[in-house]
Amino acid sequence: MVSCKLMRSSVLVAGGLLALGILLEVLAQTTPLPLTANLLAIVAILASPAIMLAAFLVGLLPARLTHLDECQH
Repeated sequence: MVSCKLMRSSVLVAGGLLALGILLEVLAQTTPLPLTANLLAIVAILASPAIMLAAFLVGLLPARLTHLDECQH
C-alpha cells in the first residue's frame, strides 16, 4: 500500500542517490580508480530521477489519489 511515509522516503532516497552520485563523481576525478567511481556515479545519478518518476506515477493512480490527499505536508 502506498502511504505518505513511503512517498516521503522515496523522495529522500532519490535525493540521497543524487548526492551520492555527485560525491562519487568528485571522487572519480581525484582517485586512481576513475572508471569504477564514474560507473557508480552514473548509476546513482540515473537511478535518482527513476525513483522520483516511479513515485510520481504511483501517486497518480486514481485509487491512491484519495489516500494521498490525507497526507500532512
